[in-house]
Amino acid sequence: MATVVSYTRELSNWIHERYGIAYVLFDIYLLTAVAAHDVKLLYGSTLVMIWGMGLALRLLDDIMSVETDRRKHPQRTLCRSTNLAAFQQTYLILAISISIVLPLGPTIAWVVLNVLLIASYRTPSSHRVWLILLKYPAIVAILAWRLSLPVLGALIAALYLNEILHDDVWLGRHAKPGTHIFRHAIFIIEGVIFWTLKVS
Repeated sequence: MATVVSYTRELSNWIHERYGIAYVLFDIYLLTAVAAHDVKLLYGSTLVMIWGMGLALRLLDDIMSVETDRRKHPQRTLCRSTNLAAFQQTYLILAISISIVLPLGPTIAWVVLNVLLIASYRTPSSHRVWLILLKYPAIVAILAWRLSLPVLGALIAALYLNEILHDDVWLGRHAKPGTHIFRHAIFIIEGVIFWTLKVS
């Protein structure tokens, strides 16, 4: 019982730490991209699906990079946890639950996405981030189950630009506050444009 309580607390802390309000706002941005594909979208259920898929993939990301993060970010909940197996089981439960809810075609695409991501995390390259970022357009494509190249292209461009501005590895220095405002503004502007496409 103590272990269950301990893990529940750790999972709650991890969600707050790694998938907090900023990601909910990002999920709304992804919702506008899905809406640009489908004017008859059920917004509430779709947002829940985006949140669940994003949560599962975020957890997969942290599980697959835990050894590196223990060196670079030892303060993180998952890095300090003794319940790593429970986190892995939670990811599997989330991924399987999403597979059950989705129609057959999107289910196959969701499974393929997870397999490709696991393979990508095992690739020893600092440039794999550019491939891993494609999981977000993939979520949009899976839920919309159609392709709008302008929408997905704009989404990918925004993600890549955000990564460049966010990561001082690419900038060669720490990003300034104005840079963070610009990063967020990109998603807000694109979200409005996607919504405009939806109603037009």
